Amino acid sequence: MTIIGLALVAVLVLAFKLDIGFVSLSVGLVIALSQPNLQKRAMSQVAWPEIMLITGVGTYIAVLEGMGTIDFIGNSVASMASPMLAALLLFYIGGIVSAFASSTALLGALIPLAVPFLQAGTGVSPIGFIAGMAVASTIVDVSPSRPAAPWFWRTRAATKRPSTASSWVTARW
Repeated sequence: MTIIGLALVAVLVLAFKLDIGFVSLSVGLVIALSQPNLQKRAMSQVAWPEIMLITGVGTYIAVLEGMGTIDFIGNSVASMASPMLAALLLFYIGGIVSAFASSTALLGALIPLAVPFLQAGTGVSPIGFIAGMAVASTIVDVSPSRPAAPWFWRTRAATKRPSTASSWVTARW
């Protein structure tokens, strides 16, 4: 039934140009109503926090685009005299905001802000910039002030194995 539903979604969206969200929800509803016992087990295994995170970020980006915020900030950063200073500013924004918000969601919100900057011919490598933004936005996740950090450090101490980097440093000195 699920395979038929997926094929139906593909046909309706690609051939008839219907809205994928509406078609997906409609087909999912029909499948859920036709096999309620099977769907109850499947629904309990869905990672709802991740789904809400992704849809929330998508909605947030759509609102920012609709208000013109992404174009304004992107063009403002792109018009700075030094491209490297502009990139550093975006990294700092990512790091600071990430301390209070989800790092993964923040990447989804900040990368569209950087598109005008990267398209302006600033000489900054897009791949290097995205990698730098990912590091700047996620490095705060190992901070002791983050909720997940104690878990990370506790499990790290429990393993009692040196990491590759720490064994390299001790072997080097």
